[in-house]
Parts: sequence; structure tokens; C-alpha cells
Amino acid sequence: MATQVVKNRPSWLGSLNIGDYASTLAMEYGAEAADNTVLTDVYRSNAGGLLTFGFSADTYADYTDTDLAIFNGVNSTVPLTFATG
Repeated sequence: MATQVVKNRPSWLGSLNIGDYASTLAMEYGAEAADNTVLTDVYRSNAGGLLTFGFSADTYADYTDTDLAIFNGVNSTVPLTFATG
């Protein structure tokens, strides 16, 4: 898994610019390989399996003012945007 470091770029959770509050943002993506080898195969083969995604942020801010913006997105579709360049 490769690591890419991005500095001094905004990041959004919905309309909230979390780049203003976070000291560290991390995003992890993975894909599980599912074995689909059959008896007549000479080699093992795999098919795409379960996809995983994780996101975490370390912040220094007091979220008293931003709690509503964050928790309104729970249980709904909220875009997560990283500006990389």
C-alpha cells in the first residue's frame, strides 16, 4: 500500500472545511481478494471481493460550533473531498 502526503490543502466533509480544524487526515482503501479457483485450473485465481474504506482525522478544534454540520451527515450520503493538487 502506497502512502501519499498532502500538505496545505483543504479537505471537506460535506460543506464543512475540515482542513481548518484537522492536523492529520487519513484515508484507507482496500480490496479483499476472493479465491475463485476451480478444479480444472492450473494456477490459483482470485476475483475482486469486499471493498473497504476508512477515514480518520486528528483535530485540535472545539467542535461546539461544528457538531451540527458533522452529525447531520450521519446516516446520509455526505461527500468527502480531499484537494490533492
